[in-house]
Parts: sequence; structure tokens; C-alpha cells
Amino acid sequence: MKGNEADAMVFVVDDDVAMRSSIEDLIRSAGLQVKAFASAEAFLKTIERDSARSVRHSCKSNNQATDSGSGDTDLPACLVLDVQLRGISGLDLQQRMAESRIEIPIIFITGHGDIRTSVYAMKAGAVEFLTKPFPGEDLIEAVQNTIERHRAARQLSMSMKLGIPTYSQTRDEINRLAGEIHDGLAQHLSAIYLQLNAAKDVLASAGGDCRCNLERAIEVANQGLIETRRCVYNLRSSVEQESPLRTELQRLAERWQVGGRWHCQFQSDTIPENKISARAKHQLLRIAQEAVHNAARHASPTLILMTLLWRSPNVILRVTDNGKGFTAGPLQKREGFGLRNMQKRAEDIDGTFKVRTAVERGTSITVTVPIS
Repeated sequence: MKGNEADAMVFVVDDDVAMRSSIEDLIRSAGLQVKAFASAEAFLKTIERDSARSVRHSCKSNNQATDSGSGDTDLPACLVLDVQLRGISGLDLQQRMAESRIEIPIIFITGHGDIRTSVYAMKAGAVEFLTKPFPGEDLIEAVQNTIERHRAARQLSMSMKLGIPTYSQTRDEINRLAGEIHDGLAQHLSAIYLQLNAAKDVLASAGGDCRCNLERAIEVANQGLIETRRCVYNLRSSVEQESPLRTELQRLAERWQVGGRWHCQFQSDTIPENKISARAKHQLLRIAQEAVHNAARHASPTLILMTLLWRSPNVILRVTDNGKGFTAGPLQKREGFGLRNMQKRAEDIDGTFKVRTAVERGTSITVTVPIS
């Protein structure tokens, strides 16, 4: 048995007494609960009664007396249904169940199967179509697989009703948090590394004074601690900027200013920051951090220039370096959080993301965001 099949129900509808009894015994022998009916009408009557009981049960408070159980329709289930029945046929029952939103998956069985009927049944939502006589293990396997699917579908539906994240939502949130940790912390650590590396080079030279680099490394380390606390505090939601975007970008430029290596500068128009959402500010800052980080670590520039422009109704962030650039090929194949992550952040705020680069001609990254 797969899963906990004792907490599931198999309904059987077949007007052939011998076949119905045989199927009922077979299903019970596999440890499954079963209820058998001689007609579609009898099955519908039972399902409608159980559904009404389930509604009454859910409407009563927990401290009130309730009916004994809330009906077999509350369990993961499947229906083994004969196509040819006196009265309401199997195919007609399938249609009535769909119209009444009775969501019990159906396994059809028939002694008069044909391709047209089976195709019709499957298109209408049946999960299996077996032709009599069929091996008992084929029916049991079909029943167990169908119950598992129904159980999973019910769990997903319940999770959505309760607001419990699905696997896809959980995966997206994990990716978002990974991006926050990478963009919020990795750049600070990289900046510290570069400042200390510059200090080492100064120490190696005769008469050099590395105090400026060391002081800058200490300052960046302190900012990194603040960023760490901010990331931890905001694990449940997007981080909102505590300072104006222009201030944050200016600090970013100062953090990446490495004397003797390169200059990192920031220029800005007068920006109507009150019109820019906290989310847009946050994503623009993260894009700038990633762009500066990539330039400093990989492009060997002497100048990194950040500009923030206002071209109503758009705010434009541009990060340009005069480094070695790269070809279009690596741009398309590059993995990790780099360019892909910046593009995703731009799309998240309905922005456009463009990269212009050429070997030995530097790189320019431009993000244009419409502001309502």
C-alpha cells in the first residue's frame, strides 16, 4: 500500500452482482476501504447525503455535538465505475459528477470497451480505463495511484486555502533570500577584501601609508554588520530602504573607492523619491551593488561611474566602467547571481535592463524604471 490507504475510500458502481462482489473483495484484500453500489442512482444518493453532512459538520463550532463522522467524501477517494449500467450510465454519471462538482477521480471498467468510448471518458477526466477481464493487480495499482493523486490534490487545495506556501512559492522565496544575502553581504565582504589587499600592497612598497585603506576596511566592515542585521530582521519580507536612494548610492560609491586602484563616483539628478516605491528603491540599490561588484572584481577598471537620472516618467540607473569588458557570448551564458539576478530584479519592478559591452571598451548597465 502507498501512503496511508486506510484513510481513503474506494467506491464501486457495477450492476453485475458477481463482478461487483469480486471487485469489492479484491479491494478489501489490499487493505482498502470500499463501498459498493448496484446503480449510479444509489451512489449519487449516498454522495449527496455525505456532502450535506460534511457541510453541516463544518458549520458547527468545535464545542458543539456533531454527526458521527463527516462522511466518506471527506477522505481521499476514487470511483471504480462500470460504463454500461441500467438507468444512469457510467458516462452520464461522470457528467453529473462534473456538473455537481463532485471531485472524485474515476477508473472506468467495461466489458464492451471501444477506442471512441475510452477516449471520450479520458477527455472528460477519467484517470484509467480497464477492459474486462483485467488482472486484479492492474486494478489495485490503478486504485492506489489514483488515491495518491487525489490525496496530493486535496493537500494542495487545503494549503492554498490556509495560505500555506506551495513548493514553487517556497522555492521562489528561498531564491529571493539567497539573492538578498548575496547582494547585501557579499559586496561588503568583497569591498573589505579589496581594501585590505590594497593596504597589503602599500605596506609592501617602501614608505607607503596604508592607514586610509585600513580605516576604509573597518568602515565597510561596520556597514556589513549593519547590513547583516537588516537582512536577518527582514527575512520575512522585502527590505525597505531606511535612507533616500541617492544617499545609499553615494555610500555605495564611497565604499568601493579604492585609492591606488580605481575611482568610484556617483552623480545624480534631483529625483522625486517620494514617487518611487520602497521596493523599487531596494531593487535599484541591489542592482547597483551587483554592477559595481562585478566591475571591481572582474573588469580591472580605473573608473566606475554610477548615475541616477530623472527622465519623467522614468528613473534611470546607469553603472559604467572603463574596464576590459567582455564579448556577447559570455553575456548569454554567464551563470550565478550576476547579470541574471540584476535582470530579474529589474523585471520585478517593471523595469528594462540593458547591457552594452565590448572587449577593452568597458561595460555599461542601464536600468529604466517607469514611475507612476
